[in-house]
Amino acid sequence: MPSNTPAAMARMKPLPDSPPRLPWTALLGVLVLQLFTASGRIGNADSGLMLALTRSLIQGTVSVEGDFDTLIGVDGKPVCHYGILTSVLWILPVLLGRALAAATGIAAVENWEELCVGFSVPLLASSLLLLLCVEWRRTGLPTRHASVGVLIFAFATLLFPYSKREGSDLPMALALFSAWCVVRPGQGGARLALSGFLMGLAFLARPPAAVLIPPLTLAIVLGRSGLAIPLPAVRGLVTVIAGFLPAAAVHFIYNQARYGSPWTVQYVNLEPYRILPLDHWFSNAASVLADPVHGLIPYALVPLAAFTLAFPTLRRSQPTLARLIPILAFCQLFLVSGYSFWGGSVGFGSRFFVFLTPFAALAWPACVHTLHGKRRTLLAVAVALSIPIHLAGVLVDPLLPHVRTEYDHTHTAVNFYRELARFAGLKWGQPSEAVLTSPNFHHPPLQYPDLWWLHALKMVMDRSGK
Repeated sequence: MPSNTPAAMARMKPLPDSPPRLPWTALLGVLVLQLFTASGRIGNADSGLMLALTRSLIQGTVSVEGDFDTLIGVDGKPVCHYGILTSVLWILPVLLGRALAAATGIAAVENWEELCVGFSVPLLASSLLLLLCVEWRRTGLPTRHASVGVLIFAFATLLFPYSKREGSDLPMALALFSAWCVVRPGQGGARLALSGFLMGLAFLARPPAAVLIPPLTLAIVLGRSGLAIPLPAVRGLVTVIAGFLPAAAVHFIYNQARYGSPWTVQYVNLEPYRILPLDHWFSNAASVLADPVHGLIPYALVPLAAFTLAFPTLRRSQPTLARLIPILAFCQLFLVSGYSFWGGSVGFGSRFFVFLTPFAALAWPACVHTLHGKRRTLLAVAVALSIPIHLAGVLVDPLLPHVRTEYDHTHTAVNFYRELARFAGLKWGQPSEAVLTSPNFHHPPLQYPDLWWLHALKMVMDRSGK
């Protein structure tokens, strides 16, 4: 009989280590801070068109009404260059906002709708981080290192400013990254169909994501799932396409219902998707990469540094990922550089490359295990430089210099916080109100931060004479 004495048990081989725990403390802390930041938003970015479509969808139509007289398509209707997905995702937050408006009686209904939509955005950013942690755990990354990674990629990348900015960027990023994560080596069938469906959701969020779907599909079928060529791989491709088809059908039906043609890809009358001659493409590409306002390199230092420094390790351990990330970056660069208007609209930094952040973050375990000395110092410098850059992105609303005060998606946000101040017995006062609603306001982040509770704190201090 085997002995159960302490000495005998000490001689037994230890059981294999269990998978590392997910860094729930870091994830929850990041979510709370992102929600707190989202609650302070004064401006509302360029979400007005998507909110107008959400309100129409609730009424059972795609006809959009509102004060968007400068954004009229050739059919005479207000247009939206985003896909329909973001507006669909906002249906529940808008309904919640209406319920809160009815329950409180404070401020207008649309103000509550915008506030609830703003709170929904950090949930998408935190979902991306959770998926990242699941992928990291599969590599055996210890929990403490995963926690550090969560903090770095939450606050030193574009996920920080875009966690408080409504738009289609995060839904597209989450859908594309989920399409990669749901497939494991040796898996096909339903997993591949789900991956195709998720890529379809990315297409519904931003139709230009179509340029990224073919290389991602090939990487998933031929590399990620490891299907053999030719017949298993062909069946895998057909399965992914079958999963994508429902989204394509929704897209064409929506275009037919809204514009009268399933093939219409409508933007505003500025024609930002007009393709430029090749010589303009090269000059645009240089700006897309290095422009100080919207360039990729200044605003993606951490993802670029992590992937570049870990590339030798990734090339051996995850060759499909090592090839996929540069291909996705080049496809997006090729697309964006052909725009006659590429500057990211009113986004912060290189908004067209937000989707690359979680893919590049998959290099974090390789960074932890293989970077030493100067290379680890280079990554630390990139993190140190990026945190203040993206903190500035949180403190500004990039739309404010571009809009008229009567635009619903900015002016009503200011009205909402004015109503809250009045409810609390505080005076909003001049010149703050004039500054926040000025169409010429360039919004210096340290002087007029886009966080209403900082302004409320100042009002409380002014009233108390401090």
